[in-house]
Amino acid sequence: MRLIHMKLTLMALFWASSYPLGRYVAHFEAPSVVVFIRLFAGFLALVAIAHHRGQLKIKITPQNILRLSFLSLSGFCFHNYLIFKALGHAQANVGAVINGAIPIIVTVLDFLLFGRRLSGLAVFGVVLAFVGTAVVVSHGSFGDFLNGQIGYGEIMFLVAAFGWSAFTIGSRELFQSISPLTVMTYAALVALLFLLPAVLLNIETLIAIVSDSKTLLLICVQGVLSVSFGFVWFNEGVKHIGVANTSVYLNLVPVFGVILSAIMLSEIPDRPLLLGGAMVVIALLIVTRTQAAR
Repeated sequence: MRLIHMKLTLMALFWASSYPLGRYVAHFEAPSVVVFIRLFAGFLALVAIAHHRGQLKIKITPQNILRLSFLSLSGFCFHNYLIFKALGHAQANVGAVINGAIPIIVTVLDFLLFGRRLSGLAVFGVVLAFVGTAVVVSHGSFGDFLNGQIGYGEIMFLVAAFGWSAFTIGSRELFQSISPLTVMTYAALVALLFLLPAVLLNIETLIAIVSDSKTLLLICVQGVLSVSFGFVWFNEGVKHIGVANTSVYLNLVPVFGVILSAIMLSEIPDRPLLLGGAMVVIALLIVTRTQAAR
């Protein structure tokens, strides 16, 4: 049992490492290329794991193709592209905290779209997360947030969060009929096909990254760890200790994101980030526990 908790902690660390990585490679100014290379490395690892577990076969139907295309566009393409694009305009620690609120967005969308009830405690958590995110996005100037005066990168982080929220909601029904590992493997493949034209338009940047062995290695290793192992271990957690206990580890993603950004990029968090980040983490803990229990 200790092993699964260690895996989930590492999962949160791997997912959080996306933010300093994106900031590190932002100077290439071609997020589609970075996302493609990262996803390709993760895809190869997913294929190997799915094959080893006998979960590589999938029934090809028009309905499954449409569902996989939606997941690929909303999650791997839309979300990841905007994250790495935003990291060229905003700090990595800010992005980690903003996207840490994705489970809150999913909860709100469930309420608005499907009428799923929220407990009073969950409503409090949603409000707390909104205020905390506003503090982070506005860098402490809450009035600027209300007036829409926020940075370009912060806006993209917010929009990107809705992309992965759509992925989360859209994957539920498919996960009930097909192994999540199988779904993720083929969704990654479809996403690579969607991203390929954009990569071909930035072929010079692709050559530049491939020629830089250090950068290429960082992107590939991070892709394998986050896209494949992170997802596989999350689902192992759900299987062994349940949704509620596994979801708690999502709270570590923004925390690790801030810590890694400080260590790797010397991004020292200011008071608004620490305050807003703490509010988001507390809100995550409240909402994920109460909703999972319900």
